[in-house]
Amino acid sequence: MDVGAGDVTGLAELDTRLFLLLNREWTSSLLDVVMPYLTDFDHWRVPLILVLLAVLARGSTETRFGILFAVLAVVAADQISSGILKSLIERPRPFDAVEGARKLIGAHASSFPSSHAANTFAAGTFLALRFRRWRPALILPPLVAYSRVYVGVHYPSDVLAGSALGIGVGSLFAAIERVSRMRIGHWFRRRKVREPPEGETEAGTDGGAGGGAAGAENRRPGAG
Repeated sequence: MDVGAGDVTGLAELDTRLFLLLNREWTSSLLDVVMPYLTDFDHWRVPLILVLLAVLARGSTETRFGILFAVLAVVAADQISSGILKSLIERPRPFDAVEGARKLIGAHASSFPSSHAANTFAAGTFLALRFRRWRPALILPPLVAYSRVYVGVHYPSDVLAGSALGIGVGSLFAAIERVSRMRIGHWFRRRKVREPPEGETEAGTDGGAGGGAAGAENRRPGAG
């Protein structure tokens, strides 16, 4: 099915109308304070670093391995969204293109897709798939995505595309981490089976020498 220029224009108009609803109509004085705080990663940097250090210090080897892949998933999502797609598409920010848009925070570079949505969904998806106890953290990515539209720096389609990208990257890295963990575990188990316990070789050698001595003793001619 071909998509004509009229269809694209209609989707763009729908995107703009939904943006204005979220950014200008469905607002409150409380959200005007909460959303800029929620959407700014500078406010989350120190708590996230402290949590990460605590997990690395007290977590198991498998947990640390998982956290490493979570970080890699975020880096990959950020590079794809910010480093590749934004430079290719170069969509203006809605506060620059839509008349009457509210701009609660500043932003630079292209609008499409939302890197905040991509990064948070990549981390949330990976952690939910890898660690069952961290599944409640999945509430944060949708809130961040919504906040990006509320503060006026993204269209709804920007955050939808970023969310889809983040879910895909997070799922991919969860699969890679699972396969890697299984292969590494299998390699360690095989190595453990092949290597004899420490001291077994020496014990066997001593036993052989002792047995030979005993045999020689038994073969001595009797005194009678």
